[in-house]
Amino acid sequence: MAKRVSDSEISEMRRLRQEGMGLRKIADRLGRSVSTVHGIVREVTPTARTGGTVGSARVATSEPGASVEDIQRKLEPEVLTWEGGGHPDEKVRLPTSLPRPAWGGFGFTPPLKVDPSIAKQGFFARHGLTLLGITVFFVAVGILSFLWARHSLPQMLAAASPTSVAEVAGASVLPTVPQVSLAEPTLSPTQTSTATLGVQGSFTPTVETAELGPSPLHTMTLTPTPKRAPTAVPFQGSREPVNVPARPAPFTPKLVDVRTGRHLGFDRVVFEFVGAVPGYRVEYVQPPILGDASGLPVDIASTVLLRVRFFPAAAHDDSGQATFGMRELSPGFSTLLEVKQAGDFEGVLTWVLGLSRGQDFAVYELTNPFRIVIDVAA
Repeated sequence: MAKRVSDSEISEMRRLRQEGMGLRKIADRLGRSVSTVHGIVREVTPTARTGGTVGSARVATSEPGASVEDIQRKLEPEVLTWEGGGHPDEKVRLPTSLPRPAWGGFGFTPPLKVDPSIAKQGFFARHGLTLLGITVFFVAVGILSFLWARHSLPQMLAAASPTSVAEVAGASVLPTVPQVSLAEPTLSPTQTSTATLGVQGSFTPTVETAELGPSPLHTMTLTPTPKRAPTAVPFQGSREPVNVPARPAPFTPKLVDVRTGRHLGFDRVVFEFVGAVPGYRVEYVQPPILGDASGLPVDIASTVLLRVRFFPAAAHDDSGQATFGMRELSPGFSTLLEVKQAGDFEGVLTWVLGLSRGQDFAVYELTNPFRIVIDVAA
């Protein structure tokens, strides 16, 4: 049977409650249940005390005896709801700017502003900019490392590679390296391009051994053999006209470059086109050479003329702008003296090669890019 609550206990409960003590502490102090204490003191409103505690936050006021409602009205509108004591009647609204206790609980530091919207955000929302900065930093470091490894590292490794030195018994001898040159491409009549790697000179190692004595010494000497003059490859060509008909193409090939070159045993002219290789006719003709469309003689100093006609082809675009700016070249080789444009009219492009004398010639077609090569024996 439950023990009856005396009048003195009721008075004590109300006094403790009015002083701000929680229901559970009152129940533990008087040996009663929380429900019993609540039924007795539920109409009692606790008053605030100077330096009292509400939950885990210390609330300081200069008005002793002020009620919680007075404190609440002064702290609005920046308030948060805090529940303490586990009972609905003990809900207290606290400010968002709470004072932070100093060391040892004496004194207070300036209030720390708390934004409720930030407090509700997640980790990535609050630290997104920091993570982004770190990510950008490491990406930049990775890119710089890749560029350094691609460009600087091979040069450093090449510079650090050991030099070819023959060292025997403390003697160092640097080998004499023969000169290596890349010979000019030699074209065969089957219209193929072949690059020949020619080595001018070779070396044969000769070992000389000194007589054995107190300090035997062995040395190695590399003696290069005399350079041999390159041998000219017999030129394969003729003086008969070469005619290749035009092939279907989506548009008229355009001339973009003309260049000349001197090689061992022959002189060369290269006509480069875009789009396709046009048809062509190469033949010796007698002067004078008449310009296409104008019918006027073309001024050429040479008397031996090799005419080259391309069809369909042009040296200008649809708007009339030249695709190759030069109309005359003067290489001055032993056989090839000058190269001059003689016409660019109605899909026919004419060039004339001025030679020092009549010689055999050969014509080849190359691709990537599209080219027509004319070799004239020197």
